[in-house]
Amino acid sequence: MQTKLVRFPTSVVYRAMGHERYYHWIRRSKLYKTRQLTLLPDGSKLVYRPYTSDIHIMDAIYGDREYFDFSELYEEGATILDLGAHIGIYALKCRRIVGPTGKIICIEPEPENFSILTQNIRLNRYRNIIPVDVALADFTGRSYLWRDPDTGTLGHTLKRKMNYSPIPISVTTLDNLLTGLKLPRVDLIKMDVEGSELLVLKGAQKTLSRRNLRMIISAEHETPSIDEVRKFVESVGMEARVIRKTVYAKKQDHRSSVAR
Repeated sequence: MQTKLVRFPTSVVYRAMGHERYYHWIRRSKLYKTRQLTLLPDGSKLVYRPYTSDIHIMDAIYGDREYFDFSELYEEGATILDLGAHIGIYALKCRRIVGPTGKIICIEPEPENFSILTQNIRLNRYRNIIPVDVALADFTGRSYLWRDPDTGTLGHTLKRKMNYSPIPISVTTLDNLLTGLKLPRVDLIKMDVEGSELLVLKGAQKTLSRRNLRMIISAEHETPSIDEVRKFVESVGMEARVIRKTVYAKKQDHRSSVAR
């Protein structure tokens, strides 16, 4: 693999074919399995799939600064939960902020994404990024992850969908997960769980009671609506603000500008 600086190109083929047709074609071609090594703008190394939506996630996080509307949410030494970690792009950026004294827990249930996630952690020799291959909901046991046949790397959900491919996975609640990990602190939770937001929140009652907790929840789906997600976090005593289909929330005793 060749190392080069990512410049977030937009494929001519992608523009010509459109989103759904492009990823449907890529998923069924040998190009889907192509992996490439690159340097991110902050110097982190990343293995990614250049013909998939991986490139758009890099663009969103490093170009549009998605999840980084409030810099005061991030601090050195913090413990961050990355729910829906994908291949680790957000986690790698956070690691540059929290430093070696912080900790990042990456939750990713999709096997191929999880494999690349762990590869990226090893590649950068980050011992304080911890990957966990489990799905989160409001119950513990076994279920199915329904994988989007077109985008390939995104859109996987616990909700049954027509034309999606199911794979068996382990499921737990965030409260049970954190009990097992024995984390003394949780400062920030970033959540991108493809329509399972309320399931994850309902399984995190103890976690949501922690002092000084901050949350970033991507809520781009019709069900649950972004308003439902906002109302839920407000019902557990958090202040919330919606920006670009993302809910930013904090416990009321944490000083920041989120609710201003």
